[in-house]
Amino acid sequence: ALSAWRDAFLIPAHGAGEQAYFCGNSLGLQPRAARAALDAELESWARRAVEGHFEGPRPWLDVQDDLQQMLAPLVGAAP
Repeated sequence: ALSAWRDAFLIPAHGAGEQAYFCGNSLGLQPRAARAALDAELESWARRAVEGHFEGPRPWLDVQDDLQQMLAPLVGAAP
């Protein structure tokens, strides 16, 4: 069920309670893991500069290869 995913996202407050979010043409709710993921890439950039394309835990040069493997089944395409 989708309710299992609820805690994975930051839900904005509105007044005394949570805000209902029905905007389908936007970034959506922020995943809780987003800040840590961005901070890790910023740290890699700070430490490696251009070498981040080739070194580090997630080299940037081939990032599209991982995305291709993850997204292909979602759209019914071959990777």
